[in-house]
Amino acid sequence: MAGGVDIYKILSQLACELQIVNLLPHERYDRFERQLEKLREMISCIDDHSSCGDPCLWKKLHSDTNCISTGDLGSVILNSDEPEALVFTRSVYTQAQENQTSSTKEKTYNEIKHFAEDLLKEMSTVFRNKDKEMVELTRNLTDWKSLSINVKTKGAPVVFALENAKFVENALKVGRSLREIDSEELKNQFSTFLERLGKVIENKSMEELLRIDAKDLIKTFMRNSNQYKGIEMIMQATIIGAIKISVESVAESIISKYGIHNSKIRALKDTTANNEMFVAINGPEVGEADSLLAKALDRKFSGRLGWHISVKQNLFRTSGPTVENILKRKSKLNIYSDI
Repeated sequence: MAGGVDIYKILSQLACELQIVNLLPHERYDRFERQLEKLREMISCIDDHSSCGDPCLWKKLHSDTNCISTGDLGSVILNSDEPEALVFTRSVYTQAQENQTSSTKEKTYNEIKHFAEDLLKEMSTVFRNKDKEMVELTRNLTDWKSLSINVKTKGAPVVFALENAKFVENALKVGRSLREIDSEELKNQFSTFLERLGKVIENKSMEELLRIDAKDLIKTFMRNSNQYKGIEMIMQATIIGAIKISVESVAESIISKYGIHNSKIRALKDTTANNEMFVAINGPEVGEADSLLAKALDRKFSGRLGWHISVKQNLFRTSGPTVENILKRKSKLNIYSDI
């Protein structure tokens, strides 16, 4: 049980890393690989507590080493030469006979080690080869942290000379819609992007860049029209790369949202459903959509009479805690903020 607890702790961490939504593909993959590497280290040092380091990788197992060696596990003595000292079952008696030729500690450690090795083998297949290839393609597009460090230390012109060919190649592989764009235009936009990135991080120290989150840099560009105008293709490649190999919960969330707009009660044509989903996912929250809705109504009722909507007076009740909470919500990345 002690060794199982240590192993299942790693397993739970592996599962949690895969379910974090707000991670870039390469961030999720790197975290997952770090946990697998930790499991490899555990396998290599299971027999030698001194090589575990601090803290011990087998916290529960190695703390119970003395009990395992003596066979004293609670009220049952596994190493006793007298069968009557054991719980009188056939399996326990057989185990006692086996212990005459093999120590309890050695047998226990071997079984736990085999279990850990089997788990490592299975978890190593979570990311298939094509997934790993996609991770490396998107890493070049979305790892703005490493890119900013390179720009800081080498300068934008040098980074452009080193990275532009690879960036353009990966952008064309990841984003199908970009394949119609001239590669020279992508290179020009990439050069402009590096210059702007250099200005954004100009006053940041190397220590700050080492702690910076790539997603925060991406948001800085997405929220400022002065930053993203003129490099739209670079931003498109980055965003496409950011959502590749996403987690299952993201798909479930979109499906749930789709069910609200298109259901048996309110059946829509595909075009209408797609348009509503675009606004629902990319648009502002209800509480900050007044200006967008006003412009939509202006376009709908563009005649001289203006809006002419008639509803029952008691049809809508815009009061109460739930309504107030909905109206207070703000978009995390609102592309309609300037509307």
